[in-house]
Amino acid sequence: MENIDAAIDHIKSKGIDVTAKKHACDDTFQAWIRDPNGVKIELFEYTGKSAQFAGGDRIADW
Repeated sequence: MENIDAAIDHIKSKGIDVTAKKHACDDTFQAWIRDPNGVKIELFEYTGKSAQFAGGDRIADW
């Protein structure tokens, strides 16, 4: 999406739980919601440094 902050605000305004925005190791911003069955849905916003555009190896430290 183009503006994850606006999306998070909109989702919250509808009474839906959404996680805080996080900066991921692939240089995207991510947040998560759950559908009525509890399935996690990822929301994300690319940045100019996103691995999807810039390439390169990334190390996830979970």
